[in-house]
Amino acid sequence: MKTVGVAEAKAKFSELLGRVAHRGERIIVQRRGKAIAALVPIEDLGRDGAEGDWLDDVVGLCADRPDLCDALDQIVADRQHEMPRERRFPWEGHE
Repeated sequence: MKTVGVAEAKAKFSELLGRVAHRGERIIVQRRGKAIAALVPIEDLGRDGAEGDWLDDVVGLCADRPDLCDALDQIVADRQHEMPRERRFPWEGHE
């Protein structure tokens, strides 16, 4: 299994995704020698990559419970107003 550091993963992300998607490779991403993430083929997760499965479930749920979907829409709208314009992630700038 190939191992790469965070900086290399960032610089070669597209290439690494291609290797995972088309060759079935599994790649471990490390920070300071410690594994923090893995790039694996979607099949390894027990999914076929089709987005329609879960989306069909949500659409069906909204048809059955429009009140629930209205509440979810309101939560999303409220959070968009609360979110800062510039997002900072804890791992940015610490390499």
